[in-house]
Amino acid sequence: MISMINLLRKALVPLLAAGVIVATISCQVPIGPRPMPPYQGGPVVQPRPPHQIPVSLPPGPTQPIPPPQPNPQQTAQVQFLSMVPLLIGADGITVRGSDRPLMPPYVNSLIKMPFPSRVAYRDVRVQFQPVQAFRNTPVRWQFKALGGKLRGSLPGGTPILSTPPGSRIPFNRLDANATTLVRISLPPIGLNRGQLSVTSIADSRVGSALEMVVPAVVVIDPGHGGSSNLAGSSFNNARSPSGVLEKTLALDYGRNLAQAVSQTFYSRGLPVQVALTRDRDINVTGRNRATLAKNLRADTFVTVHFNGFNGQARGTLQVQRNAAGGNVNLAEDNRLANRIVDSVVGAFKRFDPGAKKRNPVVLSTSVSNDKSLGNSAGHHPIRHAYLEMEFIDNPAVDHLLNGPYKHQVRSTTVVAMAQAIYDDIVNHRG
Repeated sequence: MISMINLLRKALVPLLAAGVIVATISCQVPIGPRPMPPYQGGPVVQPRPPHQIPVSLPPGPTQPIPPPQPNPQQTAQVQFLSMVPLLIGADGITVRGSDRPLMPPYVNSLIKMPFPSRVAYRDVRVQFQPVQAFRNTPVRWQFKALGGKLRGSLPGGTPILSTPPGSRIPFNRLDANATTLVRISLPPIGLNRGQLSVTSIADSRVGSALEMVVPAVVVIDPGHGGSSNLAGSSFNNARSPSGVLEKTLALDYGRNLAQAVSQTFYSRGLPVQVALTRDRDINVTGRNRATLAKNLRADTFVTVHFNGFNGQARGTLQVQRNAAGGNVNLAEDNRLANRIVDSVVGAFKRFDPGAKKRNPVVLSTSVSNDKSLGNSAGHHPIRHAYLEMEFIDNPAVDHLLNGPYKHQVRSTTVVAMAQAIYDDIVNHRG
């Protein structure tokens, strides 16, 4: 556990030193439509379910109190004791209580191992009771994927269920204390999900199960920032007629999009980790923006910019890094970008019928560099969408984005974008 935490911290320290702002959420959330609070910039942990205390009504005046009837089957049970590694919050500190397994209808998050690993995993400890009845007996572990099939694949030689390194007893046998430890490993694709169950072979009536899921990881990249140009990132480009800078709009939309993504997943009872490449008015190099997505093992990486040209052009478009420019997953990037661009145009049209979709612009930007993102032809887990949301030097667009209804426009737009991001992750086949 300690080595895992140190690996994650080491991966983030260079980015923090370079000015990259990491604001992530790590949490365990219930399955089902349970509304969650919006993202507030720190770790959010879903409360554990309340203890259910059985209540016995006193017998009536003519009812004798029945003597207790021993039933060995009622005392036999399985208890999930703990899980490691612990989840890590936005501040790099482990989340208190994340070692405690949550029973259905709650879902437990796996942890994506650091790049370049292709595994999300956790180790789960279980105990059968009474101890004297189950000590040194075999058990059967099973994992059933939601929908019957996992997306993606594990590297050769990595089983889904295995004995964790250093464990003194095989995962399919209990020790003298009737406990054992199992490692569950899944392909690290956001929302890979299923049920982990354990059953006594000595008595198949005794068993239990947990819900497990790979959290979605989304990195939002507000373009530009600060007051000086850096490699692959100018501090600002466009300006609206009313004087609003592109870097300011990009940050406003980026922050609100992070909140909307969190709420979209939480409202469905699903875990998500959201990070911003910057959460204030600073600049970050293009390479460091991409490297943050790689180090956090992002599923999707969304760059938010606004355009400017001649004061008359308008429309929403994708800046595309084509195959000749080194894009190894062009089709997947295009699916993500088209979903988001369509969502933006649809939202803007609710307030301005002049909103429209433009054809992609092909440009090899450093923030889209697949080497920095960690993508290769054989393994490309991160899908990137680079958006030019609108031409803010157009007076009509300036009125749309910065006029009296700017808050309604922004709220409607980021909610639609968040839904598009969710749709991309849940439908990605790996």
